[in-house]
Amino acid sequence: MDELNYLNLLDSLRAEGCPLCHILSERLDKFIYNFLDETVTDVDTRLRIRKDLGFCGTHARMLQKNENCLGQGIIYQDLVETLHSHVIFPADPKKTRKAIDKIYAARKCVFCEHVGEIETRYLEVFTGSFDKIELRDAYASSQGLCLNHMAMALRTWKDSKTISLFLESESAKLRELDGELKEFVRKFDYRYSGEKFGKERDSWIRAIGKISGGKVTD
Repeated sequence: MDELNYLNLLDSLRAEGCPLCHILSERLDKFIYNFLDETVTDVDTRLRIRKDLGFCGTHARMLQKNENCLGQGIIYQDLVETLHSHVIFPADPKKTRKAIDKIYAARKCVFCEHVGEIETRYLEVFTGSFDKIELRDAYASSQGLCLNHMAMALRTWKDSKTISLFLESESAKLRELDGELKEFVRKFDYRYSGEKFGKERDSWIRAIGKISGGKVTD
């Protein structure tokens, strides 16, 4: 097991929300930045993007938020030209449908693939290290995995003892979050409107991260 990945995982357990989602978000941000600055003019990369005719909607919009508009202009000029010259045939609808079907049959998003590889790597680190007291203690102090990564971890483990330890930890976290959410809702009752919010003030945001995943933001 890569020691650096293990240390990165321990560090992510100190962040808000799901530690695996946190790692994926951080790595994706860096990948997008480097992608536009360094690889957009790479011939092989351009061919790959052209073959897939771009990216999935989610990552295309993330890319759009990057300030490197020149890099994106280069990418999309190539894609629009490809679409116009090699996919859309006004005089031959059948050929057009065939070309579009061929693209979608094999289409993959380079960012989805990158995230998937990182997710697999760190899930293996997490599940393979959960028997370490150091990791379990760090996990106990964290906000735990999101529902999606919880399910992925449970499908990975075969040892019932490990599964039980994990579920006990998650059950305690969910019980605490449930209590904070109830307190959050209670303080919106006019009878308690004078009470100040405590740590439950962002419980609804943390609950979104727990159920739906993604990096927690204020």
